Amino acid sequence: MAQRAAEAAGSLLHWRLTAWFYLGYLGWLVNGIFGHDFYRIWWLGLAMCSLGICIGGVVSGLAADGESIPGGGEER
Repeated sequence: MAQRAAEAAGSLLHWRLTAWFYLGYLGWLVNGIFGHDFYRIWWLGLAMCSLGICIGGVVSGLAADGESIPGGGEER
C-alpha cells in the first residue's frame, strides 16, 4: 500500500514537472513571436528545446503509467 502511494506521488510529480516545461514552452514561444529581431531566434530555439523535453516527458510518463503509446512499434 505504501509502495503504491509512493508510485502515485512520483507519477504526480512527473506530470507536474512536464506541465511546467509545457508552460515554459508557451512562454518562450510568445517571447519568440513578439520579441524583437535580435533575440527572436534565441527565444524560438529555447521554445523548441522546452517542447522536446515536454514531449519526452509525456512519452516517458505514458510508458511508466503502463498506457500504450500511439505508434509504439507494435506489429500489425
